[in-house]
Amino acid sequence: MTARHGFDYQPFYCEENVWRWCQHPRVRGEEILVAVIANALGMVRCRQQRASGAQPFVDWDYHVVGFARWAGGWSAWDFDSAFGLPASALEYLSGTFSADDAPELRPTFRVMSGALYVRALKSDRSHMRHRDGRWLQEPPEWAAPDAGSHTLEDLIDMERSDPGEVVDLRRLRERLADPPA
Repeated sequence: MTARHGFDYQPFYCEENVWRWCQHPRVRGEEILVAVIANALGMVRCRQQRASGAQPFVDWDYHVVGFARWAGGWSAWDFDSAFGLPASALEYLSGTFSADDAPELRPTFRVMSGALYVRALKSDRSHMRHRDGRWLQEPPEWAAPDAGSHTLEDLIDMERSDPGEVVDLRRLRERLADPPA
């Protein structure tokens, strides 16, 4: 396990990184949204990702990021992004997702409050194992979220109506453009 900007972080475990971020004292009491990002193809194109190396993008099977609303507006918390933490939410969305991508690569977002995400996520980490049981990527040292009501597979299935709301990039931008309360 490593840390990024004082938050628990394990590469390739975005759903758990954000799950732990939602519960961190530095963001407790803030308005928090979580976006689970997926599409029917199972390949979401994200730019400005640290894992991309020399490539301009990474095609994740899914991705999870957090958004916090502070006095200056919404900020994005993508622990895998090259933008840094936190980043302006609208700048993050513009720099990470492109309308020029093929329609099948465009992201869909399941958006929910941080509190709902913490209650909902349940993972046994089986998606991170080879068929023979070896890890695809080393897991975090902390225990997997296992008290939730929805598996990770439920959350990335954008045909499901719950939890949260399923929106496209335009609708997410509109929501995050709201001025601070």
